[in-house]
Amino acid sequence: MSLKLSSRDCTFIPLPVMSCRISAVVLTLWAGLRAANAYGEMDKFLIVSSSATHEIAYAPIKQDKMPGQVTLRTLISTGLTFPQGVAVDPWRRYLYVADPTLNKLVYYVLDPRGEDRLYVGPQLVAAQGVEVRWVTVDTLGNVYFTVESTHRVMRITAEKLDRGDTSAEVVFEGSKSSMVSAPGGIAMDNYFAYWTNKLNPSKAGTVVRSLHKPYSETSELSKFDAKCYGVCMAVNNIFFTGETKKLYGIGRLGGSNATTLSSEFDEPRGCAFDGLNTVYVADKKKNAVYSFPANMPTLRNNLPIKLTANLQGAYGVAVYTVSESAGAFALSPSLLASALLPALMALLSPVM
Repeated sequence: MSLKLSSRDCTFIPLPVMSCRISAVVLTLWAGLRAANAYGEMDKFLIVSSSATHEIAYAPIKQDKMPGQVTLRTLISTGLTFPQGVAVDPWRRYLYVADPTLNKLVYYVLDPRGEDRLYVGPQLVAAQGVEVRWVTVDTLGNVYFTVESTHRVMRITAEKLDRGDTSAEVVFEGSKSSMVSAPGGIAMDNYFAYWTNKLNPSKAGTVVRSLHKPYSETSELSKFDAKCYGVCMAVNNIFFTGETKKLYGIGRLGGSNATTLSSEFDEPRGCAFDGLNTVYVADKKKNAVYSFPANMPTLRNNLPIKLTANLQGAYGVAVYTVSESAGAFALSPSLLASALLPALMALLSPVM
């Protein structure tokens, strides 16, 4: 038997007002626990693009510790020809896919169902007339992406996106800044945009940053002669991938030489931080995704990496955290109980 209670019930059922309030809290707690149990510890999904199979794949991953090896499932199998960078706006549940052959930036609405299944809606267009290879999203939902062929960093603001305006604006460009030179991977935090330069990195800067505001002053964080691709941030460090073999790291403030964390890759491409304790790196040639712990007090050589998933032509990687979505209620049962039980006891005490 199911029990339903509304404000109308509290008006017409001959129960004390306090009893109705108590019943409402109990039902809220019960519903919240059911919602929390729907995800349990599997609150995150790993999302990977494949430039070889032209698809996007996913797997649920644990939120409280580094995962073991997982099996990827197909998420998107049609409508893409060379997907590269991917990014997630968890609040809106948007998955952005950079495919330079489409001449547009596309996105999909994510639809998680239970703790281990993820679906998407139809392909939508965020920006028209752009050859996009890498994409990222800031905390407000503004989408930034790099156009390597025209030496530009561009964006679609959240406001434009919401009203369906697909005309992107230039934020930084090589004709006005020597530090935008065939830009590759791009990442954001609350203050800065960070990107790699694939052309003349020893002059333009291998990794550079600028404030979000268009044409803000750009500064180099690392400069050496290495063509690099993906970039991501975790805690106090920035990680970026070389054309072959190497994964590099620098402090978020820059000011020091890059550390070669690993030379165990073949063709590392995209990387992503899960927001808690793990960084993922896709290796196109090894057909795999690897991971390593994000919380390291000191960057060091010979960092152990761990195989997480196999995917032919793995290229871009992102992590979608379900509980960060608008309207999501995926707290753990213990956390939910600790938050609501004191309120429940306070309501019960006057009528005991």
